[in-house]
Amino acid sequence: MRRGFILLIIFGLLVSGLLMPLFFMENIVKSSFVKDESVLVGVSPDGKGWLVDYNGQLILFLSGNGYEMGYQQGYLLKEEIERSINGYVYGGRELNGNPPKALQILYAAQEPYIPQRYKEEMQGIADASGIPLIDIQAYNVKSDKGPLACRQIALWGNATVDGNLYHARSLGYPINFRDEKSGVALQDQSIVIIAKPEGYYPFVSIAWPGSVGGVTGMNIKGISLAINDVLSTDTTPYGMTRTFRLRKVLEEAKNIDEAIHILNESKTVGWCMCLGDGKIPE
Repeated sequence: MRRGFILLIIFGLLVSGLLMPLFFMENIVKSSFVKDESVLVGVSPDGKGWLVDYNGQLILFLSGNGYEMGYQQGYLLKEEIERSINGYVYGGRELNGNPPKALQILYAAQEPYIPQRYKEEMQGIADASGIPLIDIQAYNVKSDKGPLACRQIALWGNATVDGNLYHARSLGYPINFRDEKSGVALQDQSIVIIAKPEGYYPFVSIAWPGSVGGVTGMNIKGISLAINDVLSTDTTPYGMTRTFRLRKVLEEAKNIDEAIHILNESKTVGWCMCLGDGKIPE
């Protein structure tokens, strides 16, 4: 409960704009936010990624190209990634490089539509963690196999004390996505990813260890987006998985119109979303 509350506070402050300059400053590791309140857990070999513990909540900082960001995550979160894949992909059993056939087929159908930088990021995670690439791939497309029970709320204008936009969500992942050996559930391993991808907009994503895409996030341009499931028959497996589309929005969209254009590039699953722009009205 406490971890979820911390995540909600962080996301709310990001949407309101109060923490954006702090999270995306060049020397974030030297900021008072990190120095005074957080414990440094580890630094990647290239020095461009690091992991901190902020009052019990893991925050992962990534920067560089796709492969570099993936390697940083795989190096810093190897055990957490293994537990997440065990619980989410293998039903609690230990991963073995042979995920369910349905997920292998789904990834093969979607692979032509996945940006190369995301493929390289998954490869980086696999290389640094020693986890088979096929398990990383299956893990990152499984959300298209929903449905899940999520809730969201957005408030702005005269509905808030200061008139700012606040966007919050609860993520309804079943508690039975659990690693049998450790007993740790997927929902108890949530992380905040603060990323500065080379050539793209910096962003924050609330996700799980091993995630390349996301289901909740916000970029430096004030675009926030989170996913809910809805049942639909108007879908196709041939397209980019929704978690990668959300990531693409965060990296490339500076306004609502650009975000909607990216989201409409494919329809692999039924979903609805709350899409916000903290700049409106400017």
